[in-house]
This record gives sequence, C-alpha cells and structure tokens, in this order.
Amino acid sequence: MFQSIQKNRLLKHPVLWNLRVVPAVIILVILNILSFGLGFITEFIDFKEYENNYHYENNISFIFLAIAISLLLLILWLVNYFKNNAFKAFYPVKPGQLYKEWLLLFGMLFGMSLFIPAFFYGKEVKIRSYYSEDELRKRAAILSEASFFIEGSYSFHNTIETYEGDVVTETAVAVESAAVVETTDSIKDCHCFYLRGKKYSTGSLLNKNIDSYSFFDQPTDSLRRLKIQNWLIDQKKDSVINVMKAYLAIAKEHNLKGNVTPEEWYALLVKNPDFETLNTIGPKQDDGVYIQNEYNFNNRFDSINKYIINVDNEAREYYRHYVPHDYLDYNYNRMVNAYVSPDMNLTSLLIPLYFALGLSLLIFSFRVTSGKQWLIALVVVIIFNILSGIFTALINSDYSYAIAILFLLFSAYFYFIRTTIKKESKKISGIMINILLWVTPSFWMFVYYLVLEILKDLSYNYHSTYVNTPYYPTIQFLKDYLVPINYFNILFVIVAMAYFTRVIRKWRGIAEE
Repeated sequence: MFQSIQKNRLLKHPVLWNLRVVPAVIILVILNILSFGLGFITEFIDFKEYENNYHYENNISFIFLAIAISLLLLILWLVNYFKNNAFKAFYPVKPGQLYKEWLLLFGMLFGMSLFIPAFFYGKEVKIRSYYSEDELRKRAAILSEASFFIEGSYSFHNTIETYEGDVVTETAVAVESAAVVETTDSIKDCHCFYLRGKKYSTGSLLNKNIDSYSFFDQPTDSLRRLKIQNWLIDQKKDSVINVMKAYLAIAKEHNLKGNVTPEEWYALLVKNPDFETLNTIGPKQDDGVYIQNEYNFNNRFDSINKYIINVDNEAREYYRHYVPHDYLDYNYNRMVNAYVSPDMNLTSLLIPLYFALGLSLLIFSFRVTSGKQWLIALVVVIIFNILSGIFTALINSDYSYAIAILFLLFSAYFYFIRTTIKKESKKISGIMINILLWVTPSFWMFVYYLVLEILKDLSYNYHSTYVNTPYYPTIQFLKDYLVPINYFNILFVIVAMAYFTRVIRKWRGIAEE
C-alpha cells in the first residue's frame, strides 16, 4: 500500500515524492511533540529551592541528543533528496516547481531545527500551568505587599525629601533651616524624610522598600508601597494583618513554614508613632555561615534577631523570627517571568528560522548549480569577507564592511541578470548564483545597519544633546523594531526566491560556453 502511494505521488507530485515530504513531516511532527512533552514532564517548581542551583545536566543532555538526531535525519534525508535531480538532468520543470521545492526544503529544515525550542517551550508551558496569569498576578501582589514587613532594603535619602502632596509644618522647616545654617553636611546626612507632613528616620519601617515582580511597573509598585505606608500611619491594623494572613496562607499551600503568626508579626514590627524597631523578620530560617572577620568586628552581631548554632563544626546564623520569603520569592519570580519574559518568543524563534533559511539556500544552490561552482563560490565568499574585514580594520570605518558586502551582492545579481538576458554563455554565472542566494538574506540587515550608523553619526555631530536631535526618534524606532525588521527580512527572502527560481529555470537552458 505504501509503495502504491509513493508511486502515485511520483507521477502526480514529483517534488513531494523527491523530498519525501509525507514521511518526513510525520517523523518531524512526532519528534517535535516528543521534545515538547519531554520538556513539560521534566520541568517543575521546587519550593524547597530559594536560589538557582544551576542544574542544567538534563538540558545539556537533551541539546546534544537533539543535535545528533537532527544531523542524522538531515544526512539520511539529503542522501535520498540528492538521488534524483530533474533540474540538472534537463527534465521538464514546470513554472513554479523550483520555488515550491525550495519552500518545502525550507519548511523541512525549519521543522528539524525546532526540537530544542520545542523542548524549552514545553518547560515554560509547564511553569505557566501552575497558575493562570490573573491568579499569579494576585499572588505576586500579596508577596510584594508582605515583603514590606520582611528584612530587606530601605530607601536612600541623601537630602531632605517630601513625597508629592506632603505638607511640611513650619516648625519642621524652622528646625531644618537651623540645621542648614549650622552645617551643610547635616542636610546631606540627616537620614530622614517626610511623609504626610511628618519627619521620620530612614530607619523607620515606613522607609522600607517592597519586592518588585515583572508583572508590575515602577509606578504600580510605588502606589502599593504608599498604600501600605498610609495603612500604618492611619493605624489600619486589620488591613496589614490581612496581607500577612494571605501571605502565610500561600506559604502553607506550598508546605513552607515560618515561626510567627500574623498577630506576632505585626506586634514585632509596628511600633507607633515613629515605626522604629530593632526587630526584623528574616526571609528564611538559616542565614548561612557566620564568619567573624573585620566587618563583624566593626559591626556587632545582631543577637536581637539572630542566634548562632554549630552545625557539623560550622557556625551558622539563624533568625529568631522568620517567614519563608526567599523560597516564595524565587519560585514566584520564575512563574511570573514565564509569562512576562519567556525564553521562547518571537525573538528566539528567529534563530531556527535563520538557520533553516541559510541552510536551505546552501542546499538549494548546490542543487541548481554544480559542486565545483558551489565550492568556488564558497572560497570566493570566505576570501572576500577576510579581505573586507582587514580593510575595514585598517581604515577604521563603520560602513566599509557593509558597503563591501552590498557591492558583492549587487555585482552577483547584475552579472547573473546580464547572463540570462544576453543568453550567450553561462561562464561564471553559476558561481554568481551561489553568491547571490547566500548573500541575499543579509541585504536588508546591512541596509538597516548603515542607516542606523549614519543617523547616529549625524546626531553626534548635531549641535544639541543626542536625545534632542531630529534623528533620535528614527534611531529609537529602528532599535525598538529590530525584531519586526528581521521578520520582514525573512519575508523579503521568501518573496525574492519566487523571482530568483523563475530566472534560474530560464538560466538552466543557456549554453555552458
């Protein structure tokens, strides 16, 4: 039955038969599904981890396996593909047949290059499967709010500061004015700030920062922080307690534990009216090895919040009061980033696309010309690139290499077109076809580079700051839209190949000499 199908395909669809499209597609679909599935089942969130342990053994093993399978499939497939070449044998080739052949070749190679992306995409889907984006956003907001009450950084104030809308009392202004008269340094080192018209120390709980997650931008984080500060000033204990309860409920869901209740947590940290306390809540129980060095001599050990235990002849610091924040923060950041900045995206997809595009043009050019012409073209391109690179380095120019490559591209194109128009003899046009096909994908990218560099030089020579020049919006546009420009470039090559294959079909009928 299979032989009958193959024979029917040979008679009606010779391109599909020669490329072994049906069996190849079936194999590629199965292997890509298996790659995705393997990535999905091997990935997981371990809430016992609080930092990246860099366990990449499975990933590296799969990458090598995927490369080996891809190479094996490519070799076996090319052996069958090169067995028959109707184009070189001067069999009748229908209009558009060469183009269809290249499109199929490009598609097959793209499928072969997707094993690794499919594997890592499976991993990201697994990470996102834990929670929906809306649910994860709610949980991230709770963790961010609760981090205000966990050991962390404080805002830095190098001058007297007020928040927008704050009213500073006359008494406070008079006091600070007197300080200015006394010494300027007293303002720089005042270690204080204003909130709602009242002066607080930078060591106050109100000055605490919150953890940020990629879901939220800086203004959103600032509003969340301000909301908590207002809760504390307005003594809205219930609102603060509810955040702490929600936080500990999330920790309990993941079998993580702290040693404080919400009420104890609140009582340890919230000290009206100045919100200053020596107490802190650790982000985990074990704070690592205690090393008594010069820094410890200058800064006394924090015996209020920590204690030391010898474990396996090693002194380790432990928090007296803690919540499992490091564990939650690390793993929730992983889940958030899987939504906000996944590794598998339109940018990373360009790698297999360009790989398949370049390899398909190399194989296709070998198929429509001879092995000798292909090798000569390869040597020419290598030598031309070396000489262009040396010349660029010698004259220290930002443009010369790109201009040289574009010159090579246009030279190959015009020579090839001249040959097909005059129809005298092929001469070195076979070499030029190889160069033309190989260099075409770089056309728009070198144009992009030249335009960007020229605009940069013009803006630097402009009698104004860089951002105020008329060229700055265009420069930013080119930088922001680099990925769409790359996709346009790939689309351009696909469209250009429709024209090139049509001309190559006519070129085949020209005499060799």
